[in-house]
Amino acid sequence: MSSKVTLPDASQNIYLEMHYKTQAPLSVGIFGTSATNSIGATTYKVTLFPTDSWNKTYINLTNEVKDLRMTDFQVVFRSLLPDSIATATVLIDNIKLLQR
Repeated sequence: MSSKVTLPDASQNIYLEMHYKTQAPLSVGIFGTSATNSIGATTYKVTLFPTDSWNKTYINLTNEVKDLRMTDFQVVFRSLLPDSIATATVLIDNIKLLQR
């Protein structure tokens, strides 16, 4: 399930707060659309590396939101399975989008 978020003031700082535990690299980014660009664009900010324990991270998405110049946004996650393993579990929890 995904939902779009409209950011009323893109000049403010935008952070993603989340907990994660992953057996494969996990990329985190943002997808933006607007009334004039319904196809949209995606940009990935960071790749989080595998970890055996839960971690909490804050990802600054301010520049990515400004660079995309869109009005509606969705947080996106991508994990690619390395050749060295056959399966992997990716756990994500407590996702919050903060604007200050």
